[in-house]
Amino acid sequence: MAPPQILTAFISVQPLEPVLVFSSADDAAYFQQHCRQGRILAEQNPRWVFLPRTAFC
Repeated sequence: MAPPQILTAFISVQPLEPVLVFSSADDAAYFQQHCRQGRILAEQNPRWVFLPRTAFC
């Protein structure tokens, strides 16, 4: 499977972290499986992956 394409990114206010936006929840989950520091927050959009500012993927 090819790596999922990031549609856009932004900085969230709470928590203060970069967020990558994918076209589907499956793409976000695939990315998160390969970048373990990424988090998909239950109370947020499942297409968003939050990355700590010190993440190394």
